[in-house]
Amino acid sequence: GGRLWGGFWETMPREDRFRLIRIGTRLHPEGERTASVDLGQLYPRLLYLREGLTPPEEDLYDIDGDGSCRDGWKRLVNAMAHAPKRLTHLPKGAQRLFPEGARPRDLINRVEKRHAPIAHLFGIGIGQKLALQESTMLILALLDLQHRGVVGLPLHDSVIVGASEVQAAQGAMTAAFRRLCGSACAKLSVDFG
Repeated sequence: GGRLWGGFWETMPREDRFRLIRIGTRLHPEGERTASVDLGQLYPRLLYLREGLTPPEEDLYDIDGDGSCRDGWKRLVNAMAHAPKRLTHLPKGAQRLFPEGARPRDLINRVEKRHAPIAHLFGIGIGQKLALQESTMLILALLDLQHRGVVGLPLHDSVIVGASEVQAAQGAMTAAFRRLCGSACAKLSVDFG
């Protein structure tokens, strides 16, 4: 059997993955450029669904609604989902992603206010369950792609495929999300590098 971790592409810089990796496809058996199909905003999306709620349409990591500090908010939201108790500090490396002088307590409060319907799920250590759902979705999508004869390389919450196989990967990821969550509200993004 194979394994889902330890692939050489996992530790490559993003730019190198797109520049160097080629995947053979039906249209291009000699190999073609790749694309990455990603399950977006997954942890907060799963938390809303866990509560029987439809996730809001807007970017769930855009806490202030203006697109600022998105990487910091994403890191903070996911850390809050993993934390076994209410966070009192920012995750390692997150402080530099916010304006100088931003206080952790204020940032955490803003996340809880923005996601009030699921705020009670932060700080209870639910992150491991979300990670299991994420990896199960990825396995289901990879098995679906394998069944279709499409090569897919796993990368965290995404699948790398030949650029001409993006639609197959989107279908596999959406089907896996629906099967595991009972919802068609997967938010997919495609990166062609």
